[in-house]
Amino acid sequence: MTIDKNKMFTRAAPLTRRDWFALIFIVLIASWMRLSNIDISEFAKDEAQLSIRAQGIALGHSFPLLGTPSSIGTSTPPIAIYLLAIPYLVGANPVAAVSFVAIVNIFAVALLWWIVRRYFGFVPALIASLLYACQLWAVYYSRKIWEPNLVSAFFLLALTLALVGFGEGKRWAQILCVPILLLAFQLHFSSTLLLPIFIWIIWQGRRNLSRRSLIFGAALAILTLTPYIAGLLQSRQPSAAAGLGSGLANTISPSGTSWAIFADVITGWGSELIFDPVAPERLHASVRLAEPIWVIVLVFILLGLIHLWRTRRAFAIFCLGWLLLPPILMTPAWIEPRLHYMLAVIPAACCLAAIGAVTFMRSRLLTVIVSGVVLLTTATQIMAWRDLMFYGATTYTKPPGFRTPLSIYLPIREVLSPYHDILTLNAKSYTGSIDDYQFLPPLLYRDAICIREVGMAEGGMMLFPSHPFATIQTVGSAADLRYPNDHPLDVSLRPGEGAYRIHKFESVPTSNLPALTPLTSAVRFDNGVTLDSYVLHDGKIYLSWGLPSATNTSYQYSVQFLDADGARINGRDTNFYNSAYWCQGDRIVTWIDVSIPIDTVTVRVGMYHLAKDGTIIDVYALNNSGQPVRGGEFQYSGDG
Repeated sequence: MTIDKNKMFTRAAPLTRRDWFALIFIVLIASWMRLSNIDISEFAKDEAQLSIRAQGIALGHSFPLLGTPSSIGTSTPPIAIYLLAIPYLVGANPVAAVSFVAIVNIFAVALLWWIVRRYFGFVPALIASLLYACQLWAVYYSRKIWEPNLVSAFFLLALTLALVGFGEGKRWAQILCVPILLLAFQLHFSSTLLLPIFIWIIWQGRRNLSRRSLIFGAALAILTLTPYIAGLLQSRQPSAAAGLGSGLANTISPSGTSWAIFADVITGWGSELIFDPVAPERLHASVRLAEPIWVIVLVFILLGLIHLWRTRRAFAIFCLGWLLLPPILMTPAWIEPRLHYMLAVIPAACCLAAIGAVTFMRSRLLTVIVSGVVLLTTATQIMAWRDLMFYGATTYTKPPGFRTPLSIYLPIREVLSPYHDILTLNAKSYTGSIDDYQFLPPLLYRDAICIREVGMAEGGMMLFPSHPFATIQTVGSAADLRYPNDHPLDVSLRPGEGAYRIHKFESVPTSNLPALTPLTSAVRFDNGVTLDSYVLHDGKIYLSWGLPSATNTSYQYSVQFLDADGARINGRDTNFYNSAYWCQGDRIVTWIDVSIPIDTVTVRVGMYHLAKDGTIIDVYALNNSGQPVRGGEFQYSGDG
């Protein structure tokens, strides 16, 4: 390969059969690292939220204009949801979505190979892509349903298009570069920190710049933003940029945290930060971490930078920006630096390390030594990754450690999938790896008509579906006592994490509730809820309700005791069953403690909800004359 020192975009010779065999080898290694035991993937709140929204698109139920809530308080762009809808077209099993994320990141490894091969040659490309294929953090962030895990592939694709478009004058690449880059920006804001390197590429290739292509590409880029802008306007939320701006104004202060994280990210150090921050000594005793060996990556990176600075300064500036802009820009700590904010620098580190390694290969002996060091680095990271996967799958780590993997939830999917009605019985507070039952809806999205939570609310409640159903009791919950069943099925989580208990009901179970008195005429509220029976028993009032389909309004209900003149002499207000869990045809019985005055003649039951300004909005019912009234009334017979 002939190198022109004055040009950034000098490229290697055309690809040969050897190159294609090398690429296939690298892709196989990357695939094995990312797809083997793919069900050992964390599945918690963020993954569940993304999956539910993506499945809604796949089945044509919804098309969200905003993504999930971000750490700065605003909604993210919905691009990740749109992408994840692709694997969910195949089925509801989240393993397909995790595999999709892994495949996208395998493509990222191939892209890095192509970039390094095109501009530096065969050996640097082989080393760089091998390091990237096995790099511990690159692999970890390739195996989970999460927006940042898709960034690297889109960033590298945009980088490839920039080099080909502006460096080599390919107008089609100039057109596609900006929209692909904007997709990367929308997947996670951290990728915007690398915008200057694209500006540098455009400047270096300014003679090849086509204004028409750039304008057309900018128009396509704006189209990718259309859903997000529409969503922000509809919801009147501030943009992520505005949230970051306010954070910059209020929290800016110098910090070295970003550099510590940077060192971890490019070497593979710090696995305890993710896998077991609460008990790191336990992790180090179980996992074969060869972190001292991985220091060689830093040495190779430094040598690579020195070599580039001497031989191809324009490319050295580009690589320096790619590698160092994120930690530099996060040094003021305008936002708390995190590992996943620096994922896009890992390919740069691998590229520079490869160039640095090649500079050592000045004789056959040195070539053998350097090759052995590279293989040792990758082999030890492979072994560490296998141990970390086993550790995460078998060791319960308290949050924020490695969350319960999908492999444990899949048997629950198999047991519950025949049922169209699922009741989840949750504890008031649960400190396990996932928030209550949120893993269930994405696991059963295609099969379960209705999944609802039966919480331990004030007073009490019992829910009776209209079809055969199953209940699942989360760790720490005693709510299954409401549905007596002598044949539970326990699905164990990791040792020390507890178990989920499942009961199956082929018919409506009997209960120990007192016998309810049917109303002469059921009360029908204008939100679709009906009240059909009641009883006052042992200082409590029990009410039986029929439910319509779910809604987004939070309702409350009131019980008022009236005397012979219709005056209110006592009453009680409380929250109604969460309307997000209503299912058409369900019946619920609620009860609350009450004090019944002696002079009670009439009982009035009403419903209402609160407006944003706190105004009470009544839910009207129809009386016997067909007129709307604030609740249903029935005569108190003295029972209870």
